[in-house]
Amino acid sequence: MIKITEKAKRVIPETLKNHPSKMLRIIISGFGWGGPRIGLVLDEPNKEEIHTFDKVKILIESRIENYLGSLIIDVVKNFRNEDELIVRSNYGAC
Repeated sequence: MIKITEKAKRVIPETLKNHPSKMLRIIISGFGWGGPRIGLVLDEPNKEEIHTFDKVKILIESRIENYLGSLIIDVVKNFRNEDELIVRSNYGAC
């Protein structure tokens, strides 16, 4: 299950506006003691990988779905004080 914060719902269209042929993709960038390291990237759409959460389309490869668990897509300020999309585990999820 993926939840998307209200702020992220506002930032996602702004991000995609600058990259009209891309979509957000959830990736696993490696594994550590705490489980998979999960991230967001922009990528070319593939119809078989499109999932919709809160009316937002996200790409997810079927081979990593079992590793994701409950996630939240949110926004933080980066070192340049700009909004940056992040994905993190929702540890409080049931």
